Amino acid sequence: MAVAEARITLQPRSAARLAGWLRTLIAFATVLFLWMPPSVFELLGWAYLGGGSEFQKIHFATYLLIGTTLALFLIDGLFRRNVLYLCLTDWRLIFFALTVAAVATYAILFKQLSIAPFVDTFLAALVVVVVWICLPYDSLRQLRTLLDVFFIVNIALLFFEYAAKILVIGNITPDSYEFGQFRGRAFFEGQLAAATMLGVYCIVNLISTPIRLTSASIFRIALVLASFVAIFTTGGRTAMVVSALVILLYFAISLLSQLYSGRLNKAAIIYGVVGMPVFAICVFALLYFGFFDTMISRFEYDIGSASTRQVALDLIAALPPSELWLGMSRDDLAALVQRQEALNLLAIEISWANFILACGLALTIPLFVAYVVFLFSFIPYYSSVWAILPSLFLLIVTAASNGIWAKTTVLSASLALILAFLRRPAEDAA
Repeated sequence: MAVAEARITLQPRSAARLAGWLRTLIAFATVLFLWMPPSVFELLGWAYLGGGSEFQKIHFATYLLIGTTLALFLIDGLFRRNVLYLCLTDWRLIFFALTVAAVATYAILFKQLSIAPFVDTFLAALVVVVVWICLPYDSLRQLRTLLDVFFIVNIALLFFEYAAKILVIGNITPDSYEFGQFRGRAFFEGQLAAATMLGVYCIVNLISTPIRLTSASIFRIALVLASFVAIFTTGGRTAMVVSALVILLYFAISLLSQLYSGRLNKAAIIYGVVGMPVFAICVFALLYFGFFDTMISRFEYDIGSASTRQVALDLIAALPPSELWLGMSRDDLAALVQRQEALNLLAIEISWANFILACGLALTIPLFVAYVVFLFSFIPYYSSVWAILPSLFLLIVTAASNGIWAKTTVLSASLALILAFLRRPAEDAA
């Protein structure tokens, strides 16, 4: 019987080689969510932002990721068993997938909304999570390397853009300047997406880095500081504030746990003694040269964001009970979209308000609960308990913008970052 089982799991050499190439292609597809922002699609003539068919409104990386995942599912028996076991047994994943499916079906069939936001925002994120939990742990090293290359390049591009006041890719648009201050975006989806992704990268790097007096630790700590400082070039206020608070929370928890155990990290003390004065000098120098002007101006003038949030609350408060529970009618939604320039609907900076307006509380509440369970129970279970911190960051930032209502690849890329840096080897399917 043991011999028979061994024969079943044995793969031909060609199939094993093909599976290896497909795993590499999946890593490439995951990072492609970052390397191909809407500005790249504009250059290619692909109607990603609208004006074309529904087919064109979905990201290239989504097609590539789903296609390569299906191919690997067919030829790799171990991967197939892992995927089936995860998707059929973990109630948190099933709960989230079912609530997303229910909201998408209702919004598409009854409210005639586009399918593209649900595919790129939620389906792609679910595929990313399932794939990177079920793939061998060694594949994560390849993904981490690709992600590091992307962020190092784009952090450098953001500093260059901010200094030169130009965009490396795409044309200057109204959101490139606000109150006379330039906002960089490099290869990110946009300024707010850049700030969100930099915040996630900063947090997962800090959490996953052992604080030691080694070159590897110094390099990672430098990336933490560079990614956090780069947020200022984007003008992303929420991401900057929340990432700073999450980092302080991590330091506080770490310090309390060390005090409780009676053993302090000597390397951390050395970094603090040496690093804090240097950091303070750098901050004063950057302040003197106007590096923080964009962020300061966005805190000083908050009229636009405040008004859009007020619009959202006023709209919800004015809904009759039937529409509050089931969403606005198809005609009212269409009229609301037509008045979007006056109401600035697409810029309503409360994702869940948009879900309530379109789908009502009956579907929004289960989706929110499933999203919270997914971020704070499912993701930490397959990675580190510290994954709760980047999950907290994501929950706040995506709620404080239209981050998961509008079409975005930020959720998929953020979850890939969390798993790439925090997934435990012990969770590797074997």
